Amino acid sequence: MILFFCIPDEVEYDGEAYFSNPISVMLNRYARSDDKVICVAPVKRVGKGSSDKICNGSVEFQFIDKMNSFNSLLNWNVFKTRLNTIIEKCDACIIHVHSSFVSNLAFEIAHQQHKPILTVVCGCPWDALWNYSLKGKLLAPFAYLWLKRVQQRAQYSIYVTSEFLQNRYPTCGQQINCSNVELNTYQIDLATRYTTILSGRRFRIATVAAVDVKYKGQQYIIKALKKLRDKGIEFEYYIVGSGNPSYLKRLTKKYQVEDLVFFTGPIKHSEIFQFLDDIDIYAQPSKQEGLPRAVIEAMSRGCLCIGSKIAGIPELIEPEFLFRAGNISQIVDILKNIDNNVLKEQARKNVIKAQQYSKSVLDERRSSFLNEFKNDI
Repeated sequence: MILFFCIPDEVEYDGEAYFSNPISVMLNRYARSDDKVICVAPVKRVGKGSSDKICNGSVEFQFIDKMNSFNSLLNWNVFKTRLNTIIEKCDACIIHVHSSFVSNLAFEIAHQQHKPILTVVCGCPWDALWNYSLKGKLLAPFAYLWLKRVQQRAQYSIYVTSEFLQNRYPTCGQQINCSNVELNTYQIDLATRYTTILSGRRFRIATVAAVDVKYKGQQYIIKALKKLRDKGIEFEYYIVGSGNPSYLKRLTKKYQVEDLVFFTGPIKHSEIFQFLDDIDIYAQPSKQEGLPRAVIEAMSRGCLCIGSKIAGIPELIEPEFLFRAGNISQIVDILKNIDNNVLKEQARKNVIKAQQYSKSVLDERRSSFLNEFKNDI
């Protein structure tokens, strides 16, 4: 079988090999050993890959630019012609739909060609675009309505949330909920986690997300650090992710917390669990998400998690650790009340809750659904 796979996540290419944390994992999920995969994704040329190397020899990459500007939308027919040619070669399509116009266009073409289609709904385009920029606000209603229309015609769908995305973008086809998370196979030793909590060092907060996308919300944690310092309370904040951090670095200087904020750059997915073992509090201050994988990963390592009351985040985090998106005062109130006892209690609870998202449980659910999809072809 030749499988068309379309995803908006960027692939790094160093001239010889391809690198991407999410795509490396997903190719292994979706493709059988005898499948050939044609993967359509945006590319970023790099000197050295910062993510996991893609080692799947059955994948052929077809790179296509992001349709994320009005100028790119003027080249609509160019995108359409290219996608039409690629999809014609394929037997079935798996398409990650979100705020990507390329993914939605790929669905339209595959639907016109009567190809079997499975959509993976991994986020809300309204939230993503509305909280991105003024241009994003203009595009948000179109993207929202387009994804609703896509899902009304989808034959098979995987939602990464339990309720939020299903309610906003319902489908008439077959569906399951299944997170994209890929949890580490080894269990955390809670005794070691408790020792870290009681070590006496400053509590460490972390966020794993692109550093140049403002709706990810790292700026709100930085501003909260300033207010906490004024009260005599200090946390360290580790910002993990790719992109240009100049905006966030300017904020650390403006609010005089440069000594509390550390920019690590991207960390390979294979190394992220070791990093989280040294973190006390994971923060997801986003204005847009699906069901954030990083929160589940942090829970599995015994981190206390705080996050904004949007999308699928309340499905994971207890109400007392949720705040209104962008509300710095609420973030401050939550953080200032965290102590060793709270960290220990949440470590135990979160490790237990994360077991619902264990690799074996999710793989079985996903594989059964994928087999149903492929057997229906």
